[in-house]
Formats: sequence, structure tokens, C-alpha cells
Amino acid sequence: MVSTPGPQGQVLALAYDFVSRKSRLAALRLHQPVDVEVREETFKDARDFCLTNGVIFNAERNTASIRFIDLEGNVAIKLKCLKSRADLLTQFTRFNLPLDGTVPVLREQLRRS
Repeated sequence: MVSTPGPQGQVLALAYDFVSRKSRLAALRLHQPVDVEVREETFKDARDFCLTNGVIFNAERNTASIRFIDLEGNVAIKLKCLKSRADLLTQFTRFNLPLDGTVPVLREQLRRS
């Protein structure tokens, strides 16, 4: 288990299951008894994470990308930088969103999500 101080009196912990090779990110509030809130359960073979400015960065071993969890709602996608349909489809694939629609429709879906 890896842990680090989290926001406002919480400790964030990454619990790794060696059998399934999956990790769960939990927020622990240190009271008697400890309050446990599972933030994310879908990490595949992740064994460490980094917390900075309210954003958790996590590198999974079998992927070429770094996933992030925004704890404070500060992360935003600059839609103006996504010029082509291919750029939009790449973002939709990352967020597991449906790939149907024209470029303006896809931009509006990203804006809402």
C-alpha cells in the first residue's frame, strides 16, 4: 500500500492486489473508526501515484499513458487546440465516450463532460 497526505485531513492510499494486478485508490479520513472512500477502482497494475495541486497522476504498467484524477475540478481541456476530428476522437477514446457525431457535436459533448 502506497499513501500520501491528501486534501483537508485525508490520506490517499493505493491498495494493490497481487492476484488480480489491479489497484484501488482510497481516501482515508483519520477518525475513530477510519472513514474509507474508494475514489477509483480501475487502475491496472498501478503501484504508485503522485499528488500535486489537487491532481493525482498515476502510471499503469501496461499502458503508454499517465492517467489523472482531478480532486478539485481544476483540470480543463482546451477545446481550441483540438482542430481535427482525429484529435477529438483521441480524447473521446481516452474518456470512454461514444464516438458518434460531427466535429461541432463532439466538441459540445466534450464541453459538457
